[in-house]
Amino acid sequence: MRIHLRDPLTRAWLLLLGLSLCTTAIAITRDRLPAALAGALLLGFAWAKMRIIMRGYLGLAAVPAIARGFDVALGAAAVLIYALFLIPEL
Repeated sequence: MRIHLRDPLTRAWLLLLGLSLCTTAIAITRDRLPAALAGALLLGFAWAKMRIIMRGYLGLAAVPAIARGFDVALGAAAVLIYALFLIPEL
């Protein structure tokens, strides 16, 4: 079996696999990282995976305006989630 890196779905799958490995590495080493850094990295990886899925698998790469709208909306949601994560327990 030969992997064709020119195929956008194969590239998207490989990128998702790499980002999932990074997410797992952060989760495993979370005790050695500051919580704020680990949270930021995990949300950043989740946002990157969202972009790959939306553009590669759902076909939003063909509609850049809608893809940008999803990027902004879900990026704003990630920032809000991170801000709530940083609020210390009351």
